[in-house]
Amino acid sequence: MSTSAPRRVLVGDSHASGLAAAAERAGEPFVAWTAYSGQRTRTIADSEWVDRNAPTARADEVWIVSSGNDRHADNLEPSARSLLSQAGGRRVVWLGPPVALVPLVDDEHAHTTEKLAELLGPDVFIDSRRFTRSGHAPDGVHFTAAGYDAWWAGASSAADAMRWQRHLPLAVGVGLGALGLLAAALAVWQNR
Repeated sequence: MSTSAPRRVLVGDSHASGLAAAAERAGEPFVAWTAYSGQRTRTIADSEWVDRNAPTARADEVWIVSSGNDRHADNLEPSARSLLSQAGGRRVVWLGPPVALVPLVDDEHAHTTEKLAELLGPDVFIDSRRFTRSGHAPDGVHFTAAGYDAWWAGASSAADAMRWQRHLPLAVGVGLGALGLLAAALAVWQNR
């Protein structure tokens, strides 16, 4: 597994701006990003931004932060599938909607998180609610710079763990293979 940082692009709703700035402050900038403030996932998918920009940016990963503006999580599947296909085989990291201090919005975000986790699975989806319990801006939906920094730190660490877990079976297999060779060599040496 390479130790160099992946080349990432980010597309999403208004939170994409705050997360891109947080990634920049952390020294982990996106090579390209855009935010469709106030837009639903369908609008983001229909824009085909990922399809146009991921290849140009030579991205290894496509990060998506969307669905916070979707009021009917049950209708997300076609838009999610479209964004996944636009990634063109690149690794996708999808950040779910954050905790909101506005109860109605937070209820929608919690429901959407459940649906996306089920739809996308643990190799793609990161539950942002784990990292967004504090640091809200006065509107209760967006975040201060410190709030976005905490969200980015949590999401970046979770993505690193997902990357590591993908390579774990290979690493274990290689490691066990090496142990087997070592054991065989030791047996030969002992029987000489």
